[in-house]
Amino acid sequence: MFDNNKTGKAQQSDQERKLNELYAEVGRPLPLSTQIAWLKKIWHRRCREPRMALIEREHPSSPVTEQAELLGLNRTSFYYQPIPPA
Repeated sequence: MFDNNKTGKAQQSDQERKLNELYAEVGRPLPLSTQIAWLKKIWHRRCREPRMALIEREHPSSPVTEQAELLGLNRTSFYYQPIPPA
């Protein structure tokens, strides 16, 4: 008889704990991977030239490869220099 009461209280406290966890997650910022995916989707809609202009060759902590990936660009296209017709 008392076991059922403990089980009911344990279930209720478990549900309250889960509910509190969900409420806590509502205020949290999105994970970085989600933010990066959103930015990539937005940037891919833009023209290539403005995105190319955003790459900083001499950035101390972000290599060109990483910047190109974040902007949705092929790294090799950043280095390509067209040769004018002769």
